[in-house]
Amino acid sequence: MCEWQIVEVIPHRLWNRPAKTLYKFPENSSPKGHSPKLFVFGDSYVDTGNLQPFRSSGGCVLTDYIASFLGINSPVQYEKRNLAENKAELKNGMNFAYGGSGVLKEAWNNHSMTIQINNFKQQIKEKVFTKYDLENSAALVSHAGNDYTYLYLNQSGTIKEVHDLAGRVVDQLVKNVKEIHELGVKKIAILGSPPRGCWPQLNPRPRTNCNGTWNEESRFHNQLLTAALENVEESTKNVFVFLDLYKAMDLALQKNKENSNYENPLEPCCDGVTDEYWCGMKDQKGAEMFTVCRQPELSFFWDKVHPSQNGVHAIFLDLIPSLERLL
Repeated sequence: MCEWQIVEVIPHRLWNRPAKTLYKFPENSSPKGHSPKLFVFGDSYVDTGNLQPFRSSGGCVLTDYIASFLGINSPVQYEKRNLAENKAELKNGMNFAYGGSGVLKEAWNNHSMTIQINNFKQQIKEKVFTKYDLENSAALVSHAGNDYTYLYLNQSGTIKEVHDLAGRVVDQLVKNVKEIHELGVKKIAILGSPPRGCWPQLNPRPRTNCNGTWNEESRFHNQLLTAALENVEESTKNVFVFLDLYKAMDLALQKNKENSNYENPLEPCCDGVTDEYWCGMKDQKGAEMFTVCRQPELSFFWDKVHPSQNGVHAIFLDLIPSLERLL
């Protein structure tokens, strides 16, 4: 659940407290005349509850911050769209993202981005969203790297095979983005790959530095993606906004590391008691097989892959200049 929320985001005036909105626009900078809908596609970095009832950060994820930046609440989850209490939230759009998904058919689950877009098409067909809704909306697309980690960890792939997969992944990702545009969404923000070499999952102890090989693969993915998006944007009237998640996370990690009040930023706050368990897992008897750090607000990573709410907040701050293109 997204509990601790940001009231205001203005340089040198930041604080946390319980509140209704995550982001309060600096004076004279809010959108004019309308509140857009937000449609979300991708993985656990933006999933607010389709895969499971809790968020991967242990709190707010990027979807929550970006929705609030647009002046709306976080959009309703696709899996919960028919619940009576969620009907009113359709005015904010819909979140189709599913934790563990990629753009290829085989990832950690069978909810690829293509399937998510097909679910979106069905909502349009059923007239849940109108042409006007789509034209006055934005989309958020995330691919943090599930296709790569699935190949490497589940299929015993090599780093070279991960590298060789990048072209295919980026081609399909761009195809998905173009399809969202063709459905009528004019503004689309695409998250780049984070520095996966900093993930505790891919960075064995002692975690004093990030894994340079995996970070290089993230940069390669982003180079291919930005080049492809530039070519697509030239041929359409669409606005494609590349959100440099690698740069934002790297900068946030450095700031976290320099602040002596914080825990080691490369260690997860919530982790399994052994390598076979993940945050949130239980054994056959229902006993919790994970531990949570004493002060989650001082961590950067929540688990082996996902930033904590503290980490997500720091990342969001660096993305604000790019997000302004969506207004």
